[in-house]
Amino acid sequence: MAFYLIFSAGEPIKEYLKSAAFILLFLPVINSITKAYSDRKYTFIVSEVDDTACVKNWAVSILQQNGMRIKSATAQQTVLEPDKKFFRWLNHWFGTELVKVNYSEHKFSATGHYRYIDVLDSKARFSRTSFR
Repeated sequence: MAFYLIFSAGEPIKEYLKSAAFILLFLPVINSITKAYSDRKYTFIVSEVDDTACVKNWAVSILQQNGMRIKSATAQQTVLEPDKKFFRWLNHWFGTELVKVNYSEHKFSATGHYRYIDVLDSKARFSRTSFR
């Protein structure tokens, strides 16, 4: 309504609503679908591994080659964030851009946005990586 008062004050309200119908009806739907699909967390799991530290180092190096940097590291978890300012901005607003790499004695898992987890999955499947 504020846009009508500022930019189209002389135009009849019905004409204004007809011209802005797409924005008023479909923009909230498009935004909610985009937010829903960008918030999903995906998990990549490698189990029954002899050396999970090797798998963790492999995953962290692959993610760093694909535009991530280490945000924090503990004994059992490494958290990575994007290098690019735009993706870090998205992470600060929505919390969607972090990748958490967890590992225990015989299990490795990485959880995060699809574009990063898909890189790990593709490299593990198609680059003939042996974790044993």
